[in-house]
Amino acid sequence: MRNVRPSAALYELLEKIGGSNGLADTLGVLDQSLRQLLPFDALAVFLPGEERLTLAYASGGDQSVDCHAIAGQVAETRRPAFNRDPRPESGVGGEFRSMIAVPLDDGADVAGVLALYSADACTFQPDDLGVLLWIREDLARAVKHALRHSSPADPAALDPLTGLPNERGLFQRLDADLNRCRRQLRTLALMLCGVDGLAEVQARYGDQARQRLIQSIAAGLRRTSRKEDCVARLGDEFALLMEEFPKSAFDGKQSSLAALVVGVGVAHFGDRLLAVRVGDAYFPGDANDAEGLLSAAAARQRAAAPVPDRLTEELERFAAVLDVA
Repeated sequence: MRNVRPSAALYELLEKIGGSNGLADTLGVLDQSLRQLLPFDALAVFLPGEERLTLAYASGGDQSVDCHAIAGQVAETRRPAFNRDPRPESGVGGEFRSMIAVPLDDGADVAGVLALYSADACTFQPDDLGVLLWIREDLARAVKHALRHSSPADPAALDPLTGLPNERGLFQRLDADLNRCRRQLRTLALMLCGVDGLAEVQARYGDQARQRLIQSIAAGLRRTSRKEDCVARLGDEFALLMEEFPKSAFDGKQSSLAALVVGVGVAHFGDRLLAVRVGDAYFPGDANDAEGLLSAAAARQRAAAPVPDRLTEELERFAAVLDVA
């Protein structure tokens, strides 16, 4: 048998999960923390669906982690599966030859099933099962808490015009991202994109035209951002949060933001009424908290020149095909 797991590490795991934000963050913290305690190659979490358990989270493996049959048995009987071969149940072969699964049970109902996989046969030992059984009640409560707080979205944190997070929503997301990046030793980039010319648009075409323009810019920023990135609206500015975004890519991103914003203006009004000023800041290099990152990005934005005087034919082609409906 393996040495007894240090209790301090288990308490630290539970503390991290208790302080996480939302379901994705909770399960990500669980995955990263358990890897420091137990020998496994992949992790999956199954949660109750309308008719059966659904695969809510998976990492580190191929499609053979999707073993609904075993997970369903564990949830129904509330008894763990120990060193099961998942290949017959998954029906896809796969790389994993042993699986351990426990019900996330806090005494009331089953909040889900946690499964660990290994490429080696019979790799898990009784101590590994003991660790999962020792923490399963806390995991069940953490999952239930995360589900309650993952939806619905906080209306006070959303901009009613664009549906993007507002300042409050940005700070909520920024705090959560910073906590995760500290734990996982990841970098985080904050980019502020101020739109110059909106006052002229309102003076020439009215407030409704200005609002339609802002909505089109917001839609364009969402379409051109990665799924995991956050786009927020702060008045006449937009903020982008991007994990693992290299500083060397800043110039290219600045040019694409300028082409988008100015192109939207040309598509709406047939004239170059808009320009952008972009400032960036990075965790951990520039600051370690939300206020520090925003201050650093705002300072660089104020010192930046408007962009893009150099965009000509490329911008016109962009505007010609842009959908601003």
